[in-house]
Amino acid sequence: MHLYKHFFKMLAREKMSIILYAIIFAVMVGLLSFIANQAIDNGNSQNMAVSSDISYKDMDDSYLSRGLIEYLSINNNLNNYSDVSELRVIDLVYFRVTAYHMDIPSGFGEAITNGEESDDSQIKYSASMNNGPVVVTVDDQINHYISVYASYIKMGYSEEEAASTAIENCKNEVPSSIYTKDKELIGQDLNEVIVQYTSQYYCYLLFGLVCLAVGSVIIKNNKNSVANRIESGPVSKLKRSLVNTIGLITSGIAVWFIFNVFIFIVGFGTVLYDKYWWVLLLNSFVTTLTICSIASVFSSFPLSQNSLSMITNISGLAMSFLTGVFVPTAVLGADVLRIGRFLPFYWSVKVNNMLIPGSGEVFSKNTLLVCLGVQILFAIAFGVVSILIKNVRAGKRA
Repeated sequence: MHLYKHFFKMLAREKMSIILYAIIFAVMVGLLSFIANQAIDNGNSQNMAVSSDISYKDMDDSYLSRGLIEYLSINNNLNNYSDVSELRVIDLVYFRVTAYHMDIPSGFGEAITNGEESDDSQIKYSASMNNGPVVVTVDDQINHYISVYASYIKMGYSEEEAASTAIENCKNEVPSSIYTKDKELIGQDLNEVIVQYTSQYYCYLLFGLVCLAVGSVIIKNNKNSVANRIESGPVSKLKRSLVNTIGLITSGIAVWFIFNVFIFIVGFGTVLYDKYWWVLLLNSFVTTLTICSIASVFSSFPLSQNSLSMITNISGLAMSFLTGVFVPTAVLGADVLRIGRFLPFYWSVKVNNMLIPGSGEVFSKNTLLVCLGVQILFAIAFGVVSILIKNVRAGKRA
């Protein structure tokens, strides 16, 4: 018990690391609140969008392309330019007779339905440089409709059902919603957005806090000067190592508890939290255990404070960028995601993506179990590596 208390006395001296990441967390929450509020305000104003003149050539004639045209025609003036030459279209765009012209390629519906990324899945558009706001608005409407259509396809809808259902659900709602496997539409508000993205950043923030603050305490405990003083008393090396491990896990769980209290305060009453609170709770807990095991590996080496800080920052930022913590996985390339699958953050982010609209992920309990299982395997693997390193170093000292 004395060693356990001593551990937290030393942890209390690492105030700067704790304060630093607390400030980072507070700043992130503040920025997310501001950005989310602006996005929701923009979305609400977009529902009252000014009608735009849109022309199109539908070379696909699929349920998706026809549904997209029908959806766009609700708030815009659409003209079929199938019989208009390409040069004539360029002139009409240049003189702003049409604000936005789109060419829907043959095979577009099939490519989107099959989840393929090819030229056939890309709509080509033309617009005057002075029509930037129109381009942004129409692009958002197109991407939103396609995203909703793709979500319904993943749920098992037929192409015709997905196209018509997407039209109905896109008519009167802000273009940020969650489509669950139960085929329910969940409208978003500011608190839901904050919950989503603070959960997304949790692994990065916890990684830095645990590795820098708690890891630093363990390294100091393992230093010869401190270790020799402890060993002069009736304390075995095994007990000292056990206390360090328990202190590490206790610290991680304490941060996890505080984080989830915050999530509860912000998210309580929202549809997202009421429906998926257990997912957020479970995923953050397993992520905490995984990060604690990584911190245990770092603290197994006799690192200086500067070395520990450098390794923590480089590895934390690298994993965050490669796995979708900072950059949405929908934007990352396939090669990057292949690398990301070998990193623990990827599986934590994948769970969160199942709750985030527009991420391309649909909530599935089977996928959830896989993600949690992989994280647990990472935790066990890092724990075993940590034990091996400590045993090897203990043998050398002996």
